Formats: sequence, structure tokens, C-alpha cells
Amino acid sequence: TGDLTVTAPAGFEVCTTSGGTFTDSVSLTASSGSVASTTIYARLKATAGVSGTYNGVSFTVTGGGATQAIVATAASGNAVSTKGLTITGLTGVNKEYDRTTAASTTGTATYSGLANSESFSVTGTPTATFANANVGTTKLVTITGYLAPSANYTLTADPTVTADRGNDYRNPHRRDLRRHRDLYRNGYVCQCGCG
Repeated sequence: TGDLTVTAPAGFEVCTTSGGTFTDSVSLTASSGSVASTTIYARLKATAGVSGTYNGVSFTVTGGGATQAIVATAASGNAVSTKGLTITGLTGVNKEYDRTTAASTTGTATYSGLANSESFSVTGTPTATFANANVGTTKLVTITGYLAPSANYTLTADPTVTADRGNDYRNPHRRDLRRHRDLYRNGYVCQCGCG
């Protein structure tokens, strides 16, 4: 005999048209003591979290002097998947040869791909490494140890940058000695007098 209200369960929103503005509930106005047959559209909210429960939950219809009605969602198939993110904002730092694969970066790491204007500081304990210790230019540096900001996100891949890996140009004798030691490792003394 009066207006009805359709209320969505947590994580859902409703609207009387498929292309309209979805909200937590909609009101249906009675005319001459009755409410016209109306299709109600429902969808998961853009902010619905991965850990939410969306199967077998109830939409309620109240008001109009009638007993509350309940319409349940399907028992399966309603789920939110994690959103993939990448890490940006880093640059590789060039370094001289030191027989290790350790690398370093500069810049501020940021998450790229966050939804709905969310903002998080990047977390984790990053470690940057070259694929090998060899000298070279534009060598790939892989950074591991960053974490996704919440259970709603995953990192699609470890971030990578590039950097040059050069000889020890500051001291050519030390550079040569290191090379000789790597090759011979038996007290070899080079002919350049580096000892």
C-alpha cells in the first residue's frame, strides 16, 4: 500500500536502469496504493574487496505495509579478483666491476595501476641484482622484495631497470689485477707492474 525500498547487501549496489546511477538502495514509489512491476539491476561495487562474501547473500525489499521480502544472489560465481600492479619510478645506477651481482637503484618507487584513487606507500625490502657479474652496458637489473599494498592487489612482475656495468676506471692497475686473479687465482703477477 506504500513505497518500497530495495536494499543491496554489502559489496553490491542497485539501480532501476542498467545505465543509471547505482546506490546502496533504491526507492519505488507507490501509485494508487501499489508499486508498478519494476526491474532492479544489481552489480558488485567497484570498491568490493577480494575477501568479501558475494554468493548467497540477500537483497531485501521493505515497506509498503508488506512482509519483508528477500532475494538471494546465486550460490556461486560472484567473486572479485585481484588487480595487477606494477612498480615504477626507479632508475638503475651504473657501477664498476666488483665480481658481484649486487646492483642499486635511485628514485622513488610507486604503485602503478591502483583503483578508484586509492593511494599507498610502497612497502617491502627490495634487493636489486644484475643477472651476472660481467661487464656490459644497459644490463638488466631485477628488483625483488616489493609487496602488494593489500589483499586486493598483486604485483604482476618484479620491476626491472637497466644500468651499465663497467671496469674499474679509477685504478687501471687494480682493474687488471682483479682480472688476473679471476683468471689464475694462484699468485699470478701481471707484467704491467701492478703487483
